[in-house]
Amino acid sequence: MSQLLPARRTMALSAYAYDLGVPLPEFLLRLQLCTADAAPRHIAAGEVRLDDVVLGDPALVLTRARLPAGAVVSLGEQQVSITYWSDDNGLR
Repeated sequence: MSQLLPARRTMALSAYAYDLGVPLPEFLLRLQLCTADAAPRHIAAGEVRLDDVVLGDPALVLTRARLPAGAVVSLGEQQVSITYWSDDNGLR
């Protein structure tokens, strides 16, 4: 992924999309933590963490219930803090 991204950052995710659920490999791409080719390898190696809990199942579907606002997803030295936006909060 791009070396231009800060190692620690916050990303606003669509509340609607995460109410429906997003597969873990796609989630890593959306957070720009790794490429599509590298995602399965990082997951299998136990390198993906959500608040220090390993996410090691490539079939895992992440929902907003599993990813509360303020949760931190990490891969190596990269850390992404999660927040949400919706059509109801004026960010249209």
